[in-house]
Amino acid sequence: RVLKPGIKPFRFQRWKAQVRANARAEVEALQARIKPHFLFNSMNTIAGLVRSDPVVAERAVLDLSDLFRAALGASKSDSSLA
Repeated sequence: RVLKPGIKPFRFQRWKAQVRANARAEVEALQARIKPHFLFNSMNTIAGLVRSDPVVAERAVLDLSDLFRAALGASKSDSSLA
């Protein structure tokens, strides 16, 4: 069967784009499940530190907010590339 030049490369590019999209969707789904779990565990740890070591608890809150701020900034730039 003779195909016009460009048909196979087009199909390959379409397949490659679909594989990337599927991989991206899987990563996003996993991240969506991990983020709430990570936040819950972090907040529980900080709550435990409040009484025993308030200085460390305060630092942990600031570090956690920096982490989420950076993650949100990264996700905004990632979404603008899509």
